[in-house]
Amino acid sequence: MDILLTNAACTVFVSASFDPNVGGDPVEIFDFTNNGPATTFGVIILHFAGPNPGLMKTVGSGSITIDQFDTKTGASWGHSAALGGLGVGAARYQDTPAFGVNPPLIEAFSSAGGSPILFDTAGNRLATPEVRQQPDITAPDGADTTFFIPGVDPDVTGFPNFFGTSAAAPHAAGVAALMKNLVSSLTPDATYAALKATAIDMDDPSTGGFDTGFDFGTGFGLIQADAALAAPPPPLPPPPPPATTPATATSGPL
Repeated sequence: MDILLTNAACTVFVSASFDPNVGGDPVEIFDFTNNGPATTFGVIILHFAGPNPGLMKTVGSGSITIDQFDTKTGASWGHSAALGGLGVGAARYQDTPAFGVNPPLIEAFSSAGGSPILFDTAGNRLATPEVRQQPDITAPDGADTTFFIPGVDPDVTGFPNFFGTSAAAPHAAGVAALMKNLVSSLTPDATYAALKATAIDMDDPSTGGFDTGFDFGTGFGLIQADAALAAPPPPLPPPPPPATTPATATSGPL
């Protein structure tokens, strides 16, 4: 499949992606900076070679409104939806209870989960698509940094800010490292469980009503470092049984 961004009449293309991806990841990516004055554009998706796809997904970032075929379905895929991993959504640090916003608000660009897994690692189609519970949690983004200079500084502190799930995931990893330092026997699964159990519940804005507990937009909610560190550690595994020395065979009277 190929994808083209066009003018509103779909007669002139302004950006496109023609990756030869048959046999590889079925992904086409392009970028485009709109310098005006047009505000409406078209998208053309072409079938170039291979079988017709059974499912397709379009994803946009930035200030984009999709006028047609806006399914509002999940876009989390790849390593962020990996089996055994901990997917992390992003909430701007200023949109959290510490800054008077409760429940916290998910960033508009944070990818929701719910995308079906259709194939196994060998490329064989699964009899039943697998929908994984990702993302699991949300962590803050938008904090000050000492890099990305000149960068952007919307909170006017003199330091550039780091946005995105690329910023949220390291925050979660830092909390996990503190937990491991506190309890050296802590396993990855126990770390994940504590982060999820102590998170502040959030709402998926793409669904009606408040989503209590897990949702595909925010997972189990915003992690709380202090609460996760205070969560009781899991019991230590039982010690291995003592080694036994086999009896030595003897002959004659004892």
